[in-house]
Amino acid sequence: MRSYETVRAESAQLNTELTEQIYFEVRREDKFEALSRIIDVEQDLYALVFCRTRNDVDELVEKLKRWGPLAAWEAERARRQDAQICLEAMPEFLDIVSLGLWAGLPFDASLDLYVSRSHTLLAKRLDQARLAWSLGICSRAEALEALAENLDLAALRRFADAVSESLEFGVPLAATLERQSAAMRRDQRLQVEEEIERVPVKLLLPMGALVVPALLLAILGPLLAAAFLTMG
Repeated sequence: MRSYETVRAESAQLNTELTEQIYFEVRREDKFEALSRIIDVEQDLYALVFCRTRNDVDELVEKLKRWGPLAAWEAERARRQDAQICLEAMPEFLDIVSLGLWAGLPFDASLDLYVSRSHTLLAKRLDQARLAWSLGICSRAEALEALAENLDLAALRRFADAVSESLEFGVPLAATLERQSAAMRRDQRLQVEEEIERVPVKLLLPMGALVVPALLLAILGPLLAAAFLTMG
């Protein structure tokens, strides 16, 4: 056993030269605080956070939801989604209210035609606004303007202005709402047409990457095989 062989393990480089690895050793109870500070410092952060167990993942997700900056971003994203849903329901809403006005109903009764029979998010928000001015918390104009500001919808803001002018100066409201509905439907139709026109452009990349090589292989493959056989 006097002869022996020395075995030495070489250290392998696990990261590329362009990757910078930084380690922070913190206590378990301070990990979320350290993570939140890293997120604050880094302007454009794309990260994968690894946890030991599923419970740790759930706990981290709940903490991030309650965390200030991320909670504000999540609230803004939810507000934009609500605004888009309400915008899609606006033409139908304007049509129903204008029909009620043409039938001789007052504004509140015309609004009730839509609110009481529709189950959209817009109907729910309008019902909350109507309850506010019915209880005397604010005026009708203030409630509608607050709703428009909350959703940040120009179409709803135009509706609120038209209602205020009609109730204050006696301007005919039904015809105004019909024009607004027609304009919104026209804008939505143009938007759909633009999306349809973009489809061929979006298909160019997958067609170029998948279909064209397959066609070239199908066409040139037999010719190349025949050429190789002839040369052989």
